Amino acid sequence: MSDKILVPTLGESVTEATVSKWLKTQGEKVSADEPIVELETDKDIDDVVEIDSHGDHRIAMSFLIASLRSKNGIRVKDCKNIFTSFPTFLSTMKELGLSINEQT
Repeated sequence: MSDKILVPTLGESVTEATVSKWLKTQGEKVSADEPIVELETDKDIDDVVEIDSHGDHRIAMSFLIASLRSKNGIRVKDCKNIFTSFPTFLSTMKELGLSINEQT
């Protein structure tokens, strides 16, 4: 018996993907909404993403935290205002395991 595999929308302009890893073996039972495959697209980002926070501490802190889920990290520019609104942000994030490299 075979069933259709429905793939969620991967991106507005993504029309094809490549199977990078099967998470289940042939004949293995699966539940609805259970991941069975990992897909790669040409939209996968292999480089470090760079964000300019334009001095907005909320944007800077948000993207630094988002970098935890990023494959290669996120470089956030113009983060000086973090120290005004949350002076212990860097030490708090380092305690939680976030590696932040300060550059001037």
